[in-house]
Amino acid sequence: MKNKVPKGNTQKSVNALVFSLLNRFFPNRSLKSLIDVPCGEGEFLNFISTEFPTAQLVGIDRFASGGFRHGETPASKDGNTFTFFKQNAQAYFAEQNPKEVEAITCISGVMCFDGIHDLFQQFHHALTPGGHAIVTNDNIMTMRDRVNFLFFGHFKRFKLFYDRNEGNWNIMTPQALIMLFERYDFVNINIKYTSIYWEDIAWLPLALIFYPFFLLKVLFAKGPSSFKSRLALYPFRSLLARHYVIWAQKKL
Repeated sequence: MKNKVPKGNTQKSVNALVFSLLNRFFPNRSLKSLIDVPCGEGEFLNFISTEFPTAQLVGIDRFASGGFRHGETPASKDGNTFTFFKQNAQAYFAEQNPKEVEAITCISGVMCFDGIHDLFQQFHHALTPGGHAIVTNDNIMTMRDRVNFLFFGHFKRFKLFYDRNEGNWNIMTPQALIMLFERYDFVNINIKYTSIYWEDIAWLPLALIFYPFFLLKVLFAKGPSSFKSRLALYPFRSLLARHYVIWAQKKL
Protein backbone atom coordinates (compact mmCIF):
# COMPACT_ATOMS: atom_id res chain seq x y z
CA MET A 1 0.00 0.00 0.00
CA LYS A 2 1.67 3.18 -1.17
CA ASN A 3 -0.27 5.60 1.01
CA LYS A 4 -1.10 5.53 4.70
CA VAL A 5 -4.80 5.10 5.49
CA PRO A 6 -6.03 8.39 7.01
CA LYS A 7 -7.38 8.24 10.56
CA GLY A 8 -10.26 10.61 9.76
CA ASN A 9 -12.79 11.45 12.46
CA THR A 10 -12.64 8.13 14.29
CA GLN A 11 -10.32 6.17 16.57
CA LYS A 12 -6.88 5.03 15.45
CA SER A 13 -6.62 1.86 13.34
CA VAL A 14 -10.33 1.84 12.47
CA ASN A 15 -10.07 3.07 8.88
CA ALA A 16 -7.02 0.86 8.34
CA LEU A 17 -9.03 -2.18 9.43
CA VAL A 18 -11.96 -1.21 7.20
CA PHE A 19 -9.60 -0.80 4.26
CA SER A 20 -7.99 -4.19 4.93
CA LEU A 21 -11.46 -5.77 4.84
CA LEU A 22 -12.25 -4.09 1.52
CA ASN A 23 -8.97 -5.41 0.14
CA ARG A 24 -9.93 -8.90 1.31
CA PHE A 25 -13.42 -8.72 -0.19
CA PHE A 26 -12.32 -7.08 -3.44
CA PRO A 27 -8.81 -8.24 -4.38
CA ASN A 28 -6.94 -6.72 -7.31
CA ARG A 29 -8.89 -3.46 -7.05
CA SER A 30 -12.09 -5.19 -8.18
CA LEU A 31 -14.45 -3.00 -6.14
CA LYS A 32 -17.01 -1.37 -8.45
CA SER A 33 -19.23 0.67 -6.11
CA LEU A 34 -19.23 1.85 -2.50
CA ILE A 35 -21.34 4.12 -0.30
CA ASP A 36 -19.75 5.71 2.78
CA VAL A 37 -22.22 7.12 5.31
CA PRO A 38 -21.49 9.35 7.11
CA CYS A 39 -18.44 10.35 5.09
CA GLY A 40 -17.33 13.32 7.23
CA GLU A 41 -14.90 15.48 5.29
CA GLY A 42 -14.22 12.71 2.79
CA GLU A 43 -10.73 11.72 3.94
CA PHE A 44 -11.46 8.01 3.76
CA LEU A 45 -13.29 8.25 0.42
CA ASN A 46 -10.45 10.27 -1.09
CA PHE A 47 -8.08 7.51 -0.03
CA ILE A 48 -10.36 4.77 -1.36
CA SER A 49 -10.59 6.61 -4.68
CA THR A 50 -6.82 6.26 -5.09
CA GLU A 51 -6.76 2.58 -4.12
CA PHE A 52 -9.85 1.58 -6.12
CA PRO A 53 -9.65 4.11 -9.00
CA THR A 54 -12.41 2.55 -11.12
CA ALA A 55 -14.99 2.30 -8.32
CA GLN A 56 -18.05 4.54 -8.23
CA LEU A 57 -17.95 6.14 -4.79
CA VAL A 58 -20.71 8.00 -2.94
CA GLY A 59 -20.33 9.93 0.30
CA ILE A 60 -23.29 11.05 2.41
CA ASP A 61 -23.07 13.42 5.35
CA ARG A 62 -25.58 15.91 6.67
CA PHE A 63 -23.02 17.98 8.58
CA ALA A 64 -19.90 17.94 6.36
CA SER A 65 -18.23 21.34 6.40
CA GLY A 66 -15.43 20.86 3.90
CA GLY A 67 -16.93 23.09 1.24
CA PHE A 68 -18.72 20.22 -0.49
CA ARG A 69 -21.95 20.93 -2.32
CA HIS A 70 -24.84 18.53 -2.67
CA GLY A 71 -24.50 16.38 -5.79
CA GLU A 72 -20.99 17.48 -6.73
CA THR A 73 -17.93 15.28 -7.22
CA PRO A 74 -15.02 16.87 -5.34
CA ALA A 75 -11.69 15.73 -6.78
CA SER A 76 -9.07 14.19 -4.54
CA LYS A 77 -5.48 15.40 -4.71
CA ASP A 78 -4.74 12.52 -7.10
CA GLY A 79 -7.56 13.47 -9.41
CA ASN A 80 -10.05 10.78 -8.42
CA THR A 81 -13.53 11.68 -7.27
CA PHE A 82 -16.55 10.66 -5.26
CA THR A 83 -20.10 11.98 -5.46
CA PHE A 84 -21.17 13.83 -2.33
CA PHE A 85 -24.70 14.19 -0.96
CA LYS A 86 -25.26 16.69 1.85
CA GLN A 87 -28.35 15.14 3.44
CA ASN A 88 -29.31 12.56 6.01
CA ALA A 89 -28.88 8.91 5.12
CA GLN A 90 -32.54 7.95 5.06
CA ALA A 91 -33.36 10.77 2.65
CA TYR A 92 -30.55 9.74 0.32
CA PHE A 93 -31.64 6.10 0.17
CA ALA A 94 -35.30 7.08 -0.28
CA GLU A 95 -34.62 9.59 -3.07
CA GLN A 96 -31.77 7.91 -4.94
CA ASN A 97 -32.91 4.30 -4.37
CA PRO A 98 -29.44 2.84 -5.02
CA LYS A 99 -29.22 -0.80 -6.04
CA GLU A 100 -26.49 -3.31 -6.81
CA VAL A 101 -23.99 -1.53 -4.52
CA GLU A 102 -21.07 -3.81 -3.70
CA ALA A 103 -20.05 -2.28 -0.36
CA ILE A 104 -21.41 0.10 2.26
CA THR A 105 -19.25 1.52 5.03
CA CYS A 106 -20.65 3.24 8.11
CA ILE A 107 -17.67 4.38 10.15
CA SER A 108 -18.36 5.86 13.59
CA GLY A 109 -21.82 6.86 12.43
CA VAL A 110 -24.53 4.77 14.04
CA MET A 111 -24.49 6.94 17.19
CA CYS A 112 -25.63 9.87 15.00
CA PHE A 113 -28.66 8.33 13.28
CA ASP A 114 -32.37 8.31 13.91
CA GLY A 115 -34.31 5.33 12.57
CA ILE A 116 -31.43 2.88 12.83
CA HIS A 117 -33.71 -0.06 11.97
CA ASP A 118 -34.75 1.64 8.73
CA LEU A 119 -31.11 2.38 7.94
CA PHE A 120 -30.13 -1.29 8.12
CA GLN A 121 -33.09 -2.19 5.94
CA GLN A 122 -31.93 0.41 3.41
CA PHE A 123 -28.41 -1.01 3.52
CA HIS A 124 -29.80 -4.43 2.72
CA HIS A 125 -31.96 -3.11 -0.11
CA ALA A 126 -29.09 -1.19 -1.71
CA LEU A 127 -26.52 -3.98 -1.63
CA THR A 128 -26.14 -6.49 -4.39
CA PRO A 129 -26.52 -10.15 -3.32
CA GLY A 130 -23.18 -11.06 -1.79
CA GLY A 131 -22.40 -7.39 -1.11
CA HIS A 132 -20.67 -6.33 2.09
CA ALA A 133 -21.67 -3.94 4.88
CA ILE A 134 -19.08 -2.68 7.36
CA VAL A 135 -20.27 -0.83 10.46
CA THR A 136 -17.97 0.54 13.18
CA ASN A 137 -18.83 2.06 16.52
CA ASP A 138 -17.33 3.29 19.77
CA ASN A 139 -17.16 0.56 22.37
CA ILE A 140 -18.99 1.35 25.62
CA MET A 141 -18.16 -2.06 27.14
CA THR A 142 -14.66 -1.04 28.24
CA MET A 143 -13.59 -0.95 31.87
CA ARG A 144 -13.18 2.81 31.73
CA ASP A 145 -16.74 3.20 30.43
CA ARG A 146 -18.17 0.80 33.00
CA VAL A 147 -16.45 2.61 35.88
CA ASN A 148 -17.33 6.05 34.49
CA PHE A 149 -21.00 5.04 34.24
CA LEU A 150 -20.95 3.59 37.75
CA PHE A 151 -19.67 6.80 39.33
CA PHE A 152 -20.84 9.54 36.94
CA GLY A 153 -23.88 8.15 35.13
CA HIS A 154 -22.65 8.35 31.54
CA PHE A 155 -20.27 6.58 29.16
CA LYS A 156 -17.03 8.38 28.30
CA ARG A 157 -17.94 8.90 24.64
CA PHE A 158 -21.33 10.43 25.47
CA LYS A 159 -22.13 13.58 27.39
CA LEU A 160 -24.18 13.67 30.57
CA PHE A 161 -26.34 16.41 29.00
CA TYR A 162 -27.28 16.73 25.32
CA ASP A 163 -28.14 19.89 23.45
CA ARG A 164 -30.88 19.88 20.81
CA ASN A 165 -28.39 19.43 17.95
CA GLU A 166 -26.23 16.80 19.62
CA GLY A 167 -24.29 14.75 17.07
CA ASN A 168 -23.34 11.65 19.05
CA TRP A 169 -26.38 10.70 21.07
CA ASN A 170 -27.70 7.27 20.04
CA ILE A 171 -26.07 4.76 22.38
CA MET A 172 -25.72 1.50 20.45
CA THR A 173 -24.32 -1.71 21.91
CA PRO A 174 -22.48 -4.35 19.87
CA GLN A 175 -25.14 -6.96 20.54
CA ALA A 176 -27.81 -4.59 19.18
CA LEU A 177 -25.89 -4.09 15.93
CA ILE A 178 -25.36 -7.83 15.57
CA MET A 179 -29.12 -8.30 16.08
CA LEU A 180 -29.90 -5.76 13.35
CA PHE A 181 -27.64 -7.55 10.88
CA GLU A 182 -29.38 -10.83 11.73
CA ARG A 183 -32.85 -9.27 11.56
CA TYR A 184 -32.28 -8.14 8.00
CA ASP A 185 -30.89 -11.50 6.90
CA PHE A 186 -27.22 -10.68 6.65
CA VAL A 187 -24.86 -13.63 6.91
CA ASN A 188 -21.17 -14.18 7.74
CA ILE A 189 -21.37 -11.64 10.58
CA ASN A 190 -18.06 -10.93 12.30
CA ILE A 191 -16.76 -8.47 14.90
CA LYS A 192 -13.27 -7.28 15.78
CA TYR A 193 -12.25 -4.89 18.55
CA THR A 194 -9.56 -2.30 17.87
CA SER A 195 -8.03 0.99 19.08
CA ILE A 196 -6.23 0.32 22.36
CA TYR A 197 -4.22 3.30 23.59
CA TRP A 198 -1.38 3.28 26.08
CA GLU A 199 -3.56 4.82 28.78
CA ASP A 200 -6.03 1.95 28.37
CA ILE A 201 -3.39 -0.48 29.61
CA ALA A 202 -3.82 1.09 33.07
CA TRP A 203 -7.19 -0.69 33.19
CA LEU A 204 -5.59 -4.10 32.59
CA PRO A 205 -5.34 -5.19 36.27
CA LEU A 206 -9.00 -4.39 36.90
CA ALA A 207 -10.00 -6.08 33.63
CA LEU A 208 -8.15 -9.26 34.64
CA ILE A 209 -10.10 -9.37 37.91
CA PHE A 210 -13.44 -8.52 36.29
CA TYR A 211 -13.40 -10.69 33.14
CA PRO A 212 -13.77 -14.16 34.76
CA PHE A 213 -17.02 -13.04 36.44
CA PHE A 214 -18.24 -11.38 33.24
CA LEU A 215 -17.31 -14.48 31.24
CA LEU A 216 -19.53 -16.64 33.45
CA LYS A 217 -22.42 -14.27 32.73
CA VAL A 218 -21.67 -14.37 28.99
CA LEU A 219 -21.57 -18.16 28.89
CA PHE A 220 -24.67 -18.86 30.96
CA ALA A 221 -26.96 -15.96 30.03
CA LYS A 222 -30.16 -16.89 28.19
CA GLY A 223 -30.07 -16.36 24.44
CA PRO A 224 -29.74 -18.17 21.11
CA SER A 225 -26.05 -17.43 20.53
CA SER A 226 -23.55 -20.26 20.29
CA PHE A 227 -20.57 -20.59 22.63
CA LYS A 228 -18.23 -19.50 19.81
CA SER A 229 -20.26 -16.42 18.85
CA ARG A 230 -20.57 -15.32 22.49
CA LEU A 231 -16.81 -15.39 22.96
CA ALA A 232 -16.36 -13.51 19.67
CA LEU A 233 -18.79 -10.82 20.77
CA TYR A 234 -17.29 -10.38 24.25
CA PRO A 235 -13.60 -11.27 24.16
CA PHE A 236 -11.25 -10.04 26.87
CA ARG A 237 -10.09 -7.37 24.41
CA SER A 238 -13.56 -5.78 24.56
CA LEU A 239 -12.73 -4.50 28.08
CA LEU A 240 -9.86 -2.37 26.74
CA ALA A 241 -10.45 -1.56 23.05
CA ARG A 242 -12.27 1.72 22.38
CA HIS A 243 -13.82 0.71 19.07
CA TYR A 244 -15.11 -2.28 17.17
CA VAL A 245 -15.77 -3.14 13.53
CA ILE A 246 -18.63 -5.41 12.45
CA TRP A 247 -18.88 -6.73 8.93
CA ALA A 248 -21.52 -8.86 7.25
CA GLN A 249 -22.65 -10.01 3.84
CA LYS A 250 -26.00 -9.84 2.10
CA LYS A 251 -27.27 -13.35 1.49
CA LEU A 252 -26.77 -14.61 -2.05
